[in-house]
Formats: sequence, C-alpha cells, structure tokens
Amino acid sequence: MITWGWTGMVRDASLAVFSSDGLEFAALSERYSFKKNDKHLHKDLIADALNYGKPNKIYFYERPNLKKTRQLWARQYTLLWKESPTTYIRKFYKDAPRCTTTSHHLSHAAFGYYTNNFDYSNAAVLVIDSVGEWETISIWEGKGTKLKKLWSQCYPNSIGIWYSAMTQRIGLTPQEQEHELMNMAKIGDPDKYYKLIKTDFIKKMPSLSDPRVLFKRNFHRGCRDWRTDLNTVQDYADIAAATQRIYEEILDALLSITADKTFTTNIVLVGSCILDCVANERASKYFDKVWIPPHPGDAGSAIGCVLAHRRQFCLINNYIFN
Repeated sequence: MITWGWTGMVRDASLAVFSSDGLEFAALSERYSFKKNDKHLHKDLIADALNYGKPNKIYFYERPNLKKTRQLWARQYTLLWKESPTTYIRKFYKDAPRCTTTSHHLSHAAFGYYTNNFDYSNAAVLVIDSVGEWETISIWEGKGTKLKKLWSQCYPNSIGIWYSAMTQRIGLTPQEQEHELMNMAKIGDPDKYYKLIKTDFIKKMPSLSDPRVLFKRNFHRGCRDWRTDLNTVQDYADIAAATQRIYEEILDALLSITADKTFTTNIVLVGSCILDCVANERASKYFDKVWIPPHPGDAGSAIGCVLAHRRQFCLINNYIFN
C-alpha cells in the first residue's frame, strides 16, 4: 500500500511517500522549481513520487475547513475561496484519491515525535509556529506510540506572527527572512529598545501558572507604523537584538512550562519558530536530550501528517529532503 503526505498551497510545498515498510521518499518542491519556499507542488516531484507506485491514501497537513473559520474571524475574506487540497493535487495527478486532512499542530508534533532519536522512549513535544488552523503554540506528551496534547494557545496571539512582523518592520521580507533578523541581532544592542518593545507589544509573558503569551495587537496586520522615527541601519539592528532577546525569554519560559507539565528528560522541538537555532540552545537547561528534526517547519509535516495516523516511529535517512 502506497501512502502520500503533502504540504503546500501556502508555503514550503513538500511530498512524502510511504510504503507498507515505511518512509520511501520525501522532497521539497523548491528542489525542483528552484524557487525558495515554493508553495506549489511540482510536476517532476509528482513524477518522482509515482515511481514508488500509485497512492492508495493521501494525507494533507492541515484542516482547511477549520482554517477558514479563523480566516473568516480575521476578515481574510479573499482566502475563503481557496480550492480544496483534493482539487489542487488532482491538477498534478488526476487519479489522486480524496485527501484526508490532519490538524496542523498534530502534523508538526507527529513529525517531531515519531522521528526522534531517543531510542523511541517518551518525550515532551513543544510546537511553536505562526498559526495553523487556530493554534500557535502547543505542548504534547509522547508515551510509546501515543501522542497526547496537553495545552495549546490560539490566534491572534502568536509568537511566530509577531517575530515575522518585526522582521517586516526592519525592512526584511516576512515569512522568508526571519533568519536575517536573527543575524542582525548579533550586531545590535539588545538592551536599547528592549523595554520599549515589551511595553508597546507584550501584554503578558508566559508563566508556570498561566502559559499564555499575550500581545497588545494582532500582528497579522504588521507593525510598520510603530516608531517610524527609528529608521537607521543601527536602529534596525538594535530592534532585531531586542526582538531576539524577548523571543528567547519567551522560549525559555515555554521550555520551563513544558518540563513542568511532562516530567520527562527528553524534548522534541518543532514548528517554524524552531528554525531559530540560536534560541534553541536554551532547551538544554531543562532537558537532557533534545531532538529537532530536519525541516521542522511546514515542509516536514508531509511526513508528520502520515505518521499522525500511522502512529509508528520512523527513521529519517540523511538523504530525506535533500
């Protein structure tokens, strides 16, 4: 039996192929199109996947109908008419079976947990991204083959969207150049605008008694209007440094909360925010072993959405996604 899992239509299109024996193939569309973060599937990617046989089952990494409720709430009306995953993939393979949808954060959590290198022992899972259907942060506990969600936070309070808005504020491209903000932070003063950004944007930091991180505005609309007088290269570097410092403080708190909720020495970190490799070092303060799978953002969920249903561990070879 051949099973496909895929992501796309928003960013980072990818596709994974499983046989009855396990994972056979996984690749990013950008490897075929040479377009960074390509959101569309590619005909050559589909052709390579079909070399393993026609799919009997196809899983998609999120639930579009639930996502539409959030888009409706956010008044993103133009997004409500986006085609279904099944309609979309049949443009590339007309005989594709109907797609089975999977919760966005479950796809993330399953990708991280079921590929862990802890000899398949129990682990905590922390997912942080911009937004799935509604969820922006979630904490999970994996025991054996079972994965259970313990807590989550929802839109519009999103660490990932805030970080992207700050990326845009300093003249970079959101959802693409966040790594440049992280690099600029190295030459900025993390103290100069730290209190200002916290005062203007952060309503509540996470704590053991209340894990939520709350913001004073919806950053899906950006923050280019904020302190337009701060417009020099050094200002941008100092804003980046303060943003990175605050993000690391938030992550540190969430790691502490995850440790408190799960009572395990292993942790899996996954979601687009986990691409911040500088901040991830904080996980070793609270956990003995840390697993961050390759491509912890949406692309990895092509594998995760299948594993969420199979509930089986899967070794990732070095060539996967290369």
